[in-house]
Amino acid sequence: MFSFKEVNEKIYNDTKDEWESQISSFAGDILVTHYHRYLKWAKSYIDGDREANTYLYALTHKNKESAVAFVELSHARPNSNAPWLKVLDIHVEPRLDTSENIDLHLLAKVASQAITETLGLTFKEYPSSQLKVYGTTPLNLDFLEGVASSCSLEDYRLDIKSQGNWLVINKS
Repeated sequence: MFSFKEVNEKIYNDTKDEWESQISSFAGDILVTHYHRYLKWAKSYIDGDREANTYLYALTHKNKESAVAFVELSHARPNSNAPWLKVLDIHVEPRLDTSENIDLHLLAKVASQAITETLGLTFKEYPSSQLKVYGTTPLNLDFLEGVASSCSLEDYRLDIKSQGNWLVINKS
């Protein structure tokens, strides 16, 4: 449904333009400062001003470069015997963050693909023994558990459990 790739300047610029347009359209229904702050952080990432082992990926529409969601990752303890990859946040575009006409099915697809694609990175690009996905609230964690259990993960042989506010996915 979406393409998954590390954010570059083109993706950032197209996303910034699209999200700013959506921010204007939904200003009364979203946390505008949240999106401005996040776009500023994404720009600093593009400019190389970021913490070591922190990465920014995007789920983009197949036919354009703007992001439906940014996926913020951290590769923790990469040189240890038991590194892990963390999904710190999945930032969806403003239109998906509105309370009016919320599309839970589309949000589940976004979260599902973000988790599935990040699993591929966990076992290849950023070798890790586990993937941790942060759920900011118990409701978010319940949502993530439901999404993870519905993903096509049988090829990976995984053990999925909750640990505090984290959804933890281990190789079995």
